[in-house]
Amino acid sequence: MKNTTIKDVASHAGLSITTVSRYINNNYPVSAAAREKIEEAIQTLGYKPNLAARSLKSNNSGMIGLVVADIANRFFMKIAKGLEEVVWEHGYQTIFASSDGEAEKERRILSMFEERRVDALVIASSDTKPDYLNAFAQDGTPVVAIDRWVEGLHADAVLEDNRKAAYQLLNFLLERGHRDIAFQNVNMRLTTGRERFEGALQAMREHNMEPAAEWISPGGFTREDAVAWARTVFADDAKYPTAVFCANNMMTEGTLIVLKDIGLAVPEDVSLVSFGEVTMRELIEPPIVSVRQNPYELGNAAGKIILRRLQGDSSPYKQERYPVEIVEGRSVKKLKL
Repeated sequence: MKNTTIKDVASHAGLSITTVSRYINNNYPVSAAAREKIEEAIQTLGYKPNLAARSLKSNNSGMIGLVVADIANRFFMKIAKGLEEVVWEHGYQTIFASSDGEAEKERRILSMFEERRVDALVIASSDTKPDYLNAFAQDGTPVVAIDRWVEGLHADAVLEDNRKAAYQLLNFLLERGHRDIAFQNVNMRLTTGRERFEGALQAMREHNMEPAAEWISPGGFTREDAVAWARTVFADDAKYPTAVFCANNMMTEGTLIVLKDIGLAVPEDVSLVSFGEVTMRELIEPPIVSVRQNPYELGNAAGKIILRRLQGDSSPYKQERYPVEIVEGRSVKKLKL
């Protein structure tokens, strides 16, 4: 069967090949009327552009890479959605990849993205060193760090105010009389983990308190990590904390699994707060006091930065930090002071 060509599309639409080419390559404006005719012709004829040839000719692949720790995590899924909705409107497709929180896997993904000649990169990096990312950007490929920062990185960033939100969340417990608090930390190698713990620790120290060493987790990445650590805190012979500060949604879900398994009720036996909302929050009883994040907004903001950079914006790199809010629930029991 003969492959449909751009010439066939132009003939069917009654337009010039130049106009059709401008629409397909998204490099010059095309009128709404012409766009409608071209789209109808493409649909009718089943035309599929040769993306590889187009990439070589224009030095533009039309692809933006997104690397996150775990694309199955609802937080990262919403980042992907926010990013895609911005760049899609400008003719870019998004390639998603999960590093599984492993720096070495992330580096292999970056190499693959280089081979595919992505036009830009948005990344929630699991690497503590900026070398690979800085090398990736050296040829002029725009890079935006999202959710977490890597010290020494030469790139824009879209982040949350982790310290302030964690400080407020811990104060929520302190104001309700809790003093014996466990910290179910997220990966402490990453800025998100460190900033959240530092914010919570600041709140305690302002009340002249220090957390018990055995109640500070080294920081995990998966729900399984959270389960394993929570089992040590709530072992049969242990003194239980009255509350648990969970530094992300996966740590919260792992803690809830253990509490249910050993028969401890929230908040009657143990109070719990979460940095990040758990999946299907409306089905969890009682509703968890949590920090409501805005991953869709983060993805949207990253997409807008990428588009500006691709359009030639050469202004200095900057970090954008977005506020988050506390959503009250019924997962915290008020104790007598």
